[in-house]
Amino acid sequence: MCQWNIASSGGGSVQDTFYNQALNTLLNYGCRGFSICEDLIKTRGRLFALDHRAAAVTKNHPVADLSEEADIFVTDPPYGDAVNYDEILDFFIAWLRKNPPPEFADWIWDSRRALAIKGEGEDFRRGMVAAYKRMTECMPDNGIQVIMFTHQSGSIWADMTNIVRASGLQVTAAWYVVTETDSPMRDCRSRKGARWKLRKGFA
Repeated sequence: MCQWNIASSGGGSVQDTFYNQALNTLLNYGCRGFSICEDLIKTRGRLFALDHRAAAVTKNHPVADLSEEADIFVTDPPYGDAVNYDEILDFFIAWLRKNPPPEFADWIWDSRRALAIKGEGEDFRRGMVAAYKRMTECMPDNGIQVIMFTHQSGSIWADMTNIVRASGLQVTAAWYVVTETDSPMRDCRSRKGARWKLRKGFA
């Protein structure tokens, strides 16, 4: 699923699968020998054992059916019509469904596209408000939500701000990020985003 990018410096390089947030039809496949990748998979960091006293549970269901409380929610919401996560999910389903990790034994191996919140109109806003409002209802007063949001459209940013407020949340911190570098292929436009930390209530 990786391509050989001849335009990169040094005579070319292997480009990662999701280099432009889509699954693309490839004409030039890229690969490297194991000797090149060996250092990437060797672990040199410090290892810490997980606390096994708390059971890890992974569930797959619409956020409207959320019933368990959680202290922290981390989300990367759909960006209007910019990223079709339901389509990209099929890539991971193809890899994992035949030999899933134990935590995903009861996972529904379907992208469930009919449940995806899509578009950028009134249905998109209502769906997003319902999703974040339900997460807000399932978090304690001192809980937090972290949202990674990226889009080029100012109107989508305004929608996301209104969605957060309508969900009963307030932004308590923000980190600015640039997720793509400028290039002639993108008419010198970069995709900019931010991470928001949210708590219950309004400022």
